[in-house]
Amino acid sequence: MVHTTHVERRIRLRNNTLIVGFLALQIIGPLSYYLGGRGPDERFSWRMFSTVRMHRCRVEVEALDSPDDAAHARILHPRRDVQVAWVNMLTRYRPAVVDKYLARSCDREQVDRVRYRRSCRTSDGSPLAVNEVVRSCRSGETTTREVAP
Repeated sequence: MVHTTHVERRIRLRNNTLIVGFLALQIIGPLSYYLGGRGPDERFSWRMFSTVRMHRCRVEVEALDSPDDAAHARILHPRRDVQVAWVNMLTRYRPAVVDKYLARSCDREQVDRVRYRRSCRTSDGSPLAVNEVVRSCRSGETTTREVAP
């Protein structure tokens, strides 16, 4: 029979507590994605349970010269402006990347506003709500909304 000292028991208890705490964090982090608002950002989720990567999305960015959007919209081409990693993040609707790209587009295009639109379809072809972000180049304010497909 092996006898452990009081000090050894305390060390073992501390180590076991650290292990349980670490494992709890590994479960709680991804679980919060599923229990909270499920956005398109899956960096902290269990991707094997997700269908977001199966969505087929298309991004359109337009420079708007006047309040009459349809008549004065000029299509911008992110694939020509930035590297592929940024294009992929624009397609995945990473808000920080979208904001940065729209701010950059305002500086380059010298227009009234720029608009980002992301439309997606699920794996069965059903359309999802369209994500739209409009940045005013004069004030720097952005408006974000979801539009029914």
